[in-house]
Amino acid sequence: MARRAITPAAAEAFGKAVYECRVRPTLDGAAEPVGWFLSVDLASEDWELDESLLKAARRLRERRPEADVYTMRIRLTWPLIIPAPGALQRAQGHKSRRIPDANGV
Repeated sequence: MARRAITPAAAEAFGKAVYECRVRPTLDGAAEPVGWFLSVDLASEDWELDESLLKAARRLRERRPEADVYTMRIRLTWPLIIPAPGALQRAQGHKSRRIPDANGV
């Protein structure tokens, strides 16, 4: 897997753009997932959102094993580079978490 050379500022801008254009429209009235993690594949713009950094990155890597994944926390400005695919594939089993709506349900 070849990693793209990208600065932290560019990764943050890319993540914010994917969130605004691709993720936010799918929330459909649900509360903003402040504090959640957004993992994005730079090549495909495929994404995963979860309260857990590892769960979001793992689900994205399950769909796209060769993904160049960048992860950032929603509403915070520190992008993280996720380690090589094998590091996340060692973790087993997880339960998806639903984003609560405005009423907390």
